[in-house]
Amino acid sequence: MKRFLLSIALSLLMSMPFNLVQASEEDDCSVVLCMWGLLQNFSGGEDCSSYEDTYFSTKVFKLGSFKKSATAQARFNLLDKCKTASTEDKSAINNVFGTLLHKP
Repeated sequence: MKRFLLSIALSLLMSMPFNLVQASEEDDCSVVLCMWGLLQNFSGGEDCSSYEDTYFSTKVFKLGSFKKSATAQARFNLLDKCKTASTEDKSAINNVFGTLLHKP
């Protein structure tokens, strides 16, 4: 009985990282999807608010100064976590919003 319970616990633990990675990938792609909607002048409403906030809260400062280029790179790295979106779409989003200090 102990071996049976141990094997179930072990199999559950083995499946957890996959589920976390899958959820993370979905969240990363949701950021891209919501930002693409914003780029196209569509609002995702409350469903996209947190994903847009995730993108715009990614900021780089050095000695108290906002660094546009470094922020754009950090935001692109965030978008690039979504492997199913095209690089062209992620670049288009970042070309418009990557250097903004605040959400438009």
